[in-house]
Amino acid sequence: MRIASLCLPAVALLLAACSPAEFVPEAPMALDGVSLEIRPLPQEACDPARPFAVRVSWAVQDWPDPKFDFRLDSSRGQLWARANEASGQQVSDPWAVPGKWFVMVDRNTGVVMAAQAVPPLECPPG
Repeated sequence: MRIASLCLPAVALLLAACSPAEFVPEAPMALDGVSLEIRPLPQEACDPARPFAVRVSWAVQDWPDPKFDFRLDSSRGQLWARANEASGQQVSDPWAVPGKWFVMVDRNTGVVMAAQAVPPLECPPG
């Protein structure tokens, strides 16, 4: 029993050492054949100073097993959504703010596929 209690932490450390390093985006990026788009959604009372909802759309060409995690601010950040399709879209609740990053990660390999920041909300003139 003592050996098992010593081995489990060692295995956890080895697995952590094998995972890709955390990626924190500084500029938008996407691998060839990958697109990630973030669009602010219209609000009833448009106020760029308040959080808003966004539509996240993605498309990936020639990816053998599409299983993607969408994380916030880094490749190891909070999990926002998961998808098992090469293309699709998802809408957030109204918590997005300009500059918040969406990072698309291949769930099977940990490879960062794309990263895109939330753009500013543009209100119609009036």
